[in-house]
Amino acid sequence: MIARDFAPVRENRMLTTVWIGGIEVVSLLDGVGDLGDPDILDPRYGPSDPVWDPYRPLYPAVFGEHGWRLHVRATMLRVNGHTILVDTGVGGPASPAMSWYPAPGRLMASLAETGTSPDEVEAVVITHLHDDHSGGTVTAEGEPAFPNARYVINRIELEWLQDLAREAGEEQAIWDRLVAPLTSRGVLQAVDGAYEVTPGIRTRHLPGHTPGHQVVDVSDGGASLLLSGDAFNHPAQLHEPELAIGPDEDAEAATAVRRMLMAETVDGGRVLAPAHFAEPFGRVVSQHRVGHISWVPLV
Repeated sequence: MIARDFAPVRENRMLTTVWIGGIEVVSLLDGVGDLGDPDILDPRYGPSDPVWDPYRPLYPAVFGEHGWRLHVRATMLRVNGHTILVDTGVGGPASPAMSWYPAPGRLMASLAETGTSPDEVEAVVITHLHDDHSGGTVTAEGEPAFPNARYVINRIELEWLQDLAREAGEEQAIWDRLVAPLTSRGVLQAVDGAYEVTPGIRTRHLPGHTPGHQVVDVSDGGASLLLSGDAFNHPAQLHEPELAIGPDEDAEAATAVRRMLMAETVDGGRVLAPAHFAEPFGRVVSQHRVGHISWVPLV
């Protein structure tokens, strides 16, 4: 996600854990801050537009002083001795995200709180290549931040970013600093469509936010969870899925993805884990009125 004028906000609880059958799912808080440019939500509406009025009392923790309060999260999955990371936050001082985010991410500190070292991570799944999801893929020295991991990225996403990177700008920095080092060291794994990372953990290609955007399905023993990447960026989109986010590359496709995922999750007991909501885990619940859907946090 590309943003501007971002102010840090302190949040003390860095870890939240749920279990999906025998799979441990740990949300790792990377950072919280207020967007200075609220138009990063639906660019058709400014910060004082009444379109947001119904959602401010419902979801006060995602509204900052001027617009949107952005929570940035990664997720660690542990199952049968395997450790998998989904997304890497904004990254350290050398990350391209530092052009708009004023402080390095806290992913490594959050990971350390779980008692996990970076060399234990076997796979890093990147939902998409915006730099608040891929910023922590490498160290300041350009080495893979998770030295024993393969980095799983959709092939279409790689091709899309490489095309954009031919022009100078943030996309070029993302490619040069975050992706090219993975390629040169042979740790990047390009995947097509659905891909089983390990039993119970599977990617799914759902373009819209970006062309190669992928979500992660987690299931075991009849329980399931969806790591939705940036399919949802704000809980208001559960009520009005046509509300676009500024960086959605294809707003129509992104809306269709949201509607599909809502149909999969509403009232079904499936846990939803968005990357940027105030709470890391919740459920999509209908309120028995036509068109009225709510986000209900688990914790």
